[in-house]
Amino acid sequence: MRFWIFPTLSAFIGLVTLTSMLMYWLATGRTRYGSMQENQTIAYISDIGAHRLKPLFVLGCVMSSILFNIAFVSDRWLRNRQAPIEAVITRKVPTLLSILLVFAGSIALCCLSGFDVANFPLFHHIFLTLFIFGYVSSGLFICWEYYHLGFFLRMSFYSKLGLFLVEAGLAIAFIVGQCRAQFDVAAVLEWMIAYIFYLYILSFFSRLPLTLRLSSEGDVERTKCFLEMNKCSFTRPLVIAKLAFIGHHEFRAIAT
Repeated sequence: MRFWIFPTLSAFIGLVTLTSMLMYWLATGRTRYGSMQENQTIAYISDIGAHRLKPLFVLGCVMSSILFNIAFVSDRWLRNRQAPIEAVITRKVPTLLSILLVFAGSIALCCLSGFDVANFPLFHHIFLTLFIFGYVSSGLFICWEYYHLGFFLRMSFYSKLGLFLVEAGLAIAFIVGQCRAQFDVAAVLEWMIAYIFYLYILSFFSRLPLTLRLSSEGDVERTKCFLEMNKCSFTRPLVIAKLAFIGHHEFRAIAT
């Protein structure tokens, strides 16, 4: 199964939704919505999504969230199903926590799109806070998990860490802008955060084909690479003599 299609579609739907909303707002003469502040001239995403384009906003959030959750769980299941017992702390626990937090963030994203800022401002801001907390917290566990893997996934760790730090910095600046009533600055930062978030989702496109290939192909060189990536440890010297297939796509190294 081509798992890589899920993060690609998720990012595509999210980027198309954002761009369509932004282009609509610009094409209609930068409409000033009732949910905007007095000194605000640039609309938030939620301002545009609370009015005529609300169905597009809700549909885009729900579909991109569902597809990203499938991609996220697929990536972790393919990589951790053969993890050794001693990897519980460094891999399996962070994986479970990151999945739960991503689910929570996705539910909050769907809810904040439905509880729009114009009619449900309190609920909207609560779900927005939960959304940010869920994805930022999951990013911490993802970085922790990737850091304890081999060289190839370590490179993915650095790329995701870079995106995470950028997002965290922009989120802090966004909150500061809100507190200081610099709403135009905060609105620009919100658009930037949203676009970078979907680039983060798109980063799973490069991870899933490698994970799937290494879990389904059984030649010796890829097995060595698989063992290095997953940091499998053995209590005695290992000589890869042959591959014993277990089930459909799983394999193991035979020690002699």
